[in-house]
Amino acid sequence: MPRTETTGQAGGRVRATNRARARPRGLCYIAALAGGGTGCGCAARTFSTYDDSLVMGLLQGLLQRFGRTRETTARMPLRVFLLDDDSRRHDWFSQRFAADQLDIAVAPPAAIALLSANSYDAIFLDHDLLPEHYHTREPVDEESTGYAVAAWLAARPDVQAATTIIVHTRNDKGALKMVQTMRAAGRRAEYVPWTRLPEQIKNYWQR
Repeated sequence: MPRTETTGQAGGRVRATNRARARPRGLCYIAALAGGGTGCGCAARTFSTYDDSLVMGLLQGLLQRFGRTRETTARMPLRVFLLDDDSRRHDWFSQRFAADQLDIAVAPPAAIALLSANSYDAIFLDHDLLPEHYHTREPVDEESTGYAVAAWLAARPDVQAATTIIVHTRNDKGALKMVQTMRAAGRRAEYVPWTRLPEQIKNYWQR
């Protein structure tokens, strides 16, 4: 209902103003974008009055403020190296790094060849690479285990110098020996048990 306001001294002019609680056009536009009815018939006029990008930015900001969405920053594709003899783990890594390039080796000679020829963002090394390794924590043939690759990297600090290296084997004793050897040479290496690997990958390389 119109409301009358009196201005000036007594006997001054009287101005009638409509103070109805109308919704601003910008809010009508947001309601229209959200699929709700505005009830005021101004949505069509709003589209020609307001800058679409400005209003969409306002809407996005409101959604983020109230936790209805979150900002995501897409990272660049990675080049990942994996040394592991288990084909099931090959599939697991392929799914985990589906948008990245994954190179796989199952034995030290092939691993060393790939590491010599390419530059990697992440290196994952297993220790036990043969069935006979699974039943002992200290294999006698270290040249056929992941330790051979760890020792090769330690002896060549200029190769993959800035790359994060993760040893993911279930053989904790073998893993610690690999990590200690690489760290002694100044490498960024760490042991992550297989059960904790998904969480660590997520922390380091968020999609």
